[in-house]
Amino acid sequence: MPVLTNYPSPDLLSEVLQAVTLRSVVFCRCELRSPWGFHVPKRDMTGFHVITEGHCRLEVSEPGLAVEVAAGDLLFFPHGHAHVMRDPPTAPTISFQQALEENPLDQARVFRGGGSGCLTSLICGEFVLEDRQLNPLLAALPPLVLIRGSEGNSLPWLRVTLDYVREEVQKMDPGAEAVLTRLADVLLIQSLRAYFQSLSDAPPGWLAGLKDPQIGTALSLIHRRYSEPWTVASLARELPMSRSAFSERFKALVGEPPLAYLARWRLHAAARMLRSTSAKLAQVARRVGYESEVAFHKAFKRVVGLPPGEYRRRMRNNGVSTERAKPKILERR
Repeated sequence: MPVLTNYPSPDLLSEVLQAVTLRSVVFCRCELRSPWGFHVPKRDMTGFHVITEGHCRLEVSEPGLAVEVAAGDLLFFPHGHAHVMRDPPTAPTISFQQALEENPLDQARVFRGGGSGCLTSLICGEFVLEDRQLNPLLAALPPLVLIRGSEGNSLPWLRVTLDYVREEVQKMDPGAEAVLTRLADVLLIQSLRAYFQSLSDAPPGWLAGLKDPQIGTALSLIHRRYSEPWTVASLARELPMSRSAFSERFKALVGEPPLAYLARWRLHAAARMLRSTSAKLAQVARRVGYESEVAFHKAFKRVVGLPPGEYRRRMRNNGVSTERAKPKILERR
């Protein structure tokens, strides 16, 4: 991955991007003629729409946003916020899922709907992001990431990726699932990179901490050496800063105290180990810096909502453990 400018710790950003795990990838192509409108409820998934032709109105109830979007724009919903899309702005809406269920796809695997007016074409998708509440990068994202195109065209990287997606969705040749899975990875990572690079001043949170030379160094230490018995004092000595100045600045920029952040990143690392290895729980606990399995068990359940053993079982039952996500393509009925 190329080194990003304006960030003192590009390797750390790459590391956190690589820690994002996808599953349950879904793609859909839509061609809608005015008047049309659909609404998508709040979902525990990350969704996106790319407008490849035409225009429409986007409404996001939280934080009460309404904006006109057009060909070339990418709409990315990191936290699955409910939203409405329509053309014209006064058009009634129905559930997007209901619309897909009521109308069969055509021979080119495209959903078509609406009236007989102006055409708006979309490529839509959604996927589950593992451990969203533990990954600091994902937690720092707003409800909507809007990446504007240029003169009606998507950014070059997005245009190339979507050309591949369209081709694979339409043909579904042998190996298409593997290709689409990797294209979903590219789409997500490039979208996040484009968002980061568009920020002139990072809002308070993880990104602001990453851009600060001293706090960025502390974040790097935590990420790469999370199993060590760090204290606020020992982290401050590495920078070097006074204990109080470091603690105050870290919390102001990142949004939580240093040791709280350390605990969350340890649990993120533990969740990845539980999904991808067969190590015993006591081994996982030691590897991420917990002196006892009991303390690890309590911390993991408090943050993730499940005991580590139950988390591992559920992930394996969902086919997550060591397998990559397999994309789903809406089929003709």
